[in-house]
Amino acid sequence: MFRFERSGVVGGLSRVRQMTLNDGHICCAPEHIEPEVAAILRLVDEAYRALAIPSPRYRLSLKGSGAKYVGDPTDWERSEAMLRSCLDSLGLNFEEAEGEAAFYGPKIDLQVSDPQGREETLSTIQLDFHLPARFGLSFQRGPVRDQPLMIHRSIVSTMERMVAHLLEVHDGELPVWLAPTQVTIVPVVSDAIAFAVELRDRLRSRALCVELDDRDATLGARIRDAQQQHVPYTAVVGRREVDDDTVSVRLRTGRRLEPLSTEAFALLVSRAVAEHSLHGEDRT
Repeated sequence: MFRFERSGVVGGLSRVRQMTLNDGHICCAPEHIEPEVAAILRLVDEAYRALAIPSPRYRLSLKGSGAKYVGDPTDWERSEAMLRSCLDSLGLNFEEAEGEAAFYGPKIDLQVSDPQGREETLSTIQLDFHLPARFGLSFQRGPVRDQPLMIHRSIVSTMERMVAHLLEVHDGELPVWLAPTQVTIVPVVSDAIAFAVELRDRLRSRALCVELDDRDATLGARIRDAQQQHVPYTAVVGRREVDDDTVSVRLRTGRRLEPLSTEAFALLVSRAVAEHSLHGEDRT
């Protein structure tokens, strides 16, 4: 999606002119609104837990005064009551905010704050009577044709805003499963390069994101570069590791693990990814 934002409000990845939307639209009968909204909120909760995003604040965004809102006032009252009932039935604490609705309907906004205290809407569920009428949508209910309602849902905002928020929340240390490089292998001597290449290929065969750093640089410099890039695991291999089929592992937190067999290390990283671990616990 492209939006001609004013230059004064564009900033970093949080507000851009070209964005990748993560939207979905559900057309359903009025009696299905509550279970559908509950299912969407469960999906949002699953995403937040996987991404280690702190719990949000719920806001019911209502119609305000002004000419920007479309549709019949009765439809607005009905849709606002539906969303209020959804939040009440789920036992969620929320606040109401007049004038924050979309022009076509009310919405549930999930407000999150970054470490600097800046708040933004990361997820939203919007109820829409307007577009189904504009598109002439209908469905058969026995002998009667009826008009559905439309739910707009965005699980984690745009991809750009989500990445910006994750980088802020995790201070660059993305969860292991989401890190662009999960393991950096650092051979100490040239004799260990072939072993390092084999280990890289074995880990990649498990769908892990692995890089080999065999640059002509000191061992300390290469380890430091991996830590500065927030790589969750740095695997150091030298002659002893080649002989023992092991790796010396450093976590990005600075901790060193006891030497692990290459198979145990592969299982450690694979488990951290499968369990959506944040830092990668040293469990084998």
